[in-house]
Amino acid sequence: MFPLGMSTVKSWSSVLFYLMAFLCLVSLGKNWRLSYRHQKHLLLAFAVFFGAALLSLINADDLTQGVKRIEKLYGMLLFVPMSIGLARLGRDFSRIYTAGLVFAGISMAAVAWISVELHGLPRAKGFYHPIVFGDLAMLTALLGLVALLSGGLRGWLRGLAYVSVGGALCASALSLTRGGWPALAVVGLLLLWLYREKLKARTTMVVLTVLLGGLILSPIVFKETLGAQVSRSASSIELYMEGKNQNTSLGQRFLMWGIALDMWKEHPFIGSGLGDFRHDTQQRMDRGETALKYHHGHAHNIFLEYLATTGIFGVLAMATSLFIVPFRIYYRNWRQFRFSGEAFPALAGMVTVVAFLVFGLSEGWLARSVFVMTYLMSLLVFYTALPEGGPGGKS
Repeated sequence: MFPLGMSTVKSWSSVLFYLMAFLCLVSLGKNWRLSYRHQKHLLLAFAVFFGAALLSLINADDLTQGVKRIEKLYGMLLFVPMSIGLARLGRDFSRIYTAGLVFAGISMAAVAWISVELHGLPRAKGFYHPIVFGDLAMLTALLGLVALLSGGLRGWLRGLAYVSVGGALCASALSLTRGGWPALAVVGLLLLWLYREKLKARTTMVVLTVLLGGLILSPIVFKETLGAQVSRSASSIELYMEGKNQNTSLGQRFLMWGIALDMWKEHPFIGSGLGDFRHDTQQRMDRGETALKYHHGHAHNIFLEYLATTGIFGVLAMATSLFIVPFRIYYRNWRQFRFSGEAFPALAGMVTVVAFLVFGLSEGWLARSVFVMTYLMSLLVFYTALPEGGPGGKS
């Protein structure tokens, strides 16, 4: 059920994530035991990140906002206990979750079409925001594509997945979200690299040509959606460089990234305080120290924002716990089962990590519960389904 309303129903992802946490903890009971070394690594990494976020509050001016941002990280502390409890339920939730993604892709396409064609909205946005809707639609398409390539779906669901992937891509395009589409290219390159030993040089060149050709031709073919966004991005960059209008969509991002770097220089080790980006940015705007006229409460880049608000310590802890440790676990498992039918969970886990890393370059998704819950749930179901070495694996 989780994928069906993650971007279209208010609080859907948080409610279902914590309901799953409750069921996992009930299943776990008193038998809380770390069975695998990488569970300890994950628990330590998430705990250090959470600790770094708390430590940054020493410098915080806006403690209310800081506490709100801390609350969005609670799920990370539940991840390892949930993975053990989920394994005790004895099901391969990765395939169940992927089946939900198939239906979600079709649902998102319907929501996008209704929003734009029937309601006349300029962008499909689901319940929250066009960026949330567009990025999660892209994630749905990517995971559906991986399932098709690696045998994660069988029977009639496999045929329906082709429709779902196409629908999710259309939904992302109708959201006019730019930050999700680079993930498609990066994941494509990741898959080529992972299967480089199996693919012939000619096949690799053909796939690369198709991938690059698709990226170049997409703005031309989808002129009113992707094409318009590419043109707008080029115009925004030109206006920013010339100093004529620095408050375009991209121009505001450049300005906020500059502010984030300035904040980090003032508090290089533990940052200015998680949740303080809005406060510090507003102060700079009031003093006339920036050309920024409107800010979004976060820096639209998780790495620069956490560098500014939690310092070197915090951003390294964040990158390690959210990306490096999970990717390493999935990759090591994939190396063992890469050419078998059991490779799907590890491959889907790596794609999830890479997709959210790319999303984080242009969107502050750690400031939104729907993003955090979706990321953790995706990591969780693929982690517990690892065929060996995972808490739900066949050891």
